[in-house]
Amino acid sequence: QAAVAPSGAEGVPPPRGVSVVALAEEAAEAASETADPPPLHEAVGAIAGAAAEARSWEETRALLSARASRLRGGSGALGFLCSVLLTRGLALVAAERDDGEAPLLDPTFGHCAQEALSLMLTGAAAAHLFDGERNLGGGFVLRGIRATPPVGLLSELEALRYVEVGSRLKCPSSPIWVVASQTHYSILFATSASAAAPSALEALEEELQRRFAEFDGDGQGFVSIEALRPLVSSLPPEYSGVLPDYDTLRKEVDPDSLLIVTWDAFQRATLPRHPKASALLAAATAAAAAVPLPTADADAAAAAAAAAAAAARADASFARRR
Repeated sequence: QAAVAPSGAEGVPPPRGVSVVALAEEAAEAASETADPPPLHEAVGAIAGAAAEARSWEETRALLSARASRLRGGSGALGFLCSVLLTRGLALVAAERDDGEAPLLDPTFGHCAQEALSLMLTGAAAAHLFDGERNLGGGFVLRGIRATPPVGLLSELEALRYVEVGSRLKCPSSPIWVVASQTHYSILFATSASAAAPSALEALEEELQRRFAEFDGDGQGFVSIEALRPLVSSLPPEYSGVLPDYDTLRKEVDPDSLLIVTWDAFQRATLPRHPKASALLAAATAAAAAVPLPTADADAAAAAAAAAAAAARADASFARRR
């Protein structure tokens, strides 16, 4: 974001100066041979004096072009990380992080921390991938993604329930995603912007879930019944006047008097009452009904194809053993 001016903003200066760091190969090699390298923030401080400063997008592009060979070299990724850190500001990055003492780069495998990746994608060093913030009480706040970024992120770790990726990263303003696996990153993109846009019904559900998550600090999928009143008060104004009174709503979301409100129960009691939801739900139901179910012939053909593929694999395996 710091390197290329947004569309239509070529004449608008960057919100702050842009720092460009391109490390010489010999400096990177010397650092890699150090038995006990200094913390990253000390290393950045040591090379900050060599950073070139740009005050416009034109200057930024010129600095990048002049240093293209170094940025493409073996130390290019480290130079880019230093550029981003200095552009954002070391003090601001430290304030945004959950743990300012943890390294931004894994000293063994070289993986970057989530805060470094978030900084490059969103402009802020957020340690979490969910939308907004979550207040755990006692002044402890978990910071997530504050706004929709131009490039999104999908993570294999979410399928393993290690992280939660919010809708802002899943639906970026451009149909480009960084895909994170347990061992590497790759890029996924689409040629149509509609691929990144949620449907109108999904947008309503995501906004509702975002409000619920603000009270579900642990991400357990439920909140205490005491949170119901402030949760309802936090909903968008479209819900005002369409929800039942508090006692009726409480019976709907907690019919067994367990003193908790699950996300599913809350969604069932609130989303259909949104002024736009009834028409959207009817359209979604009609679209699902229009999808033809597999026929017996189609099932038989699929089974035959699977059997043929299995036989071919068995023949190939037998040929290799021979």
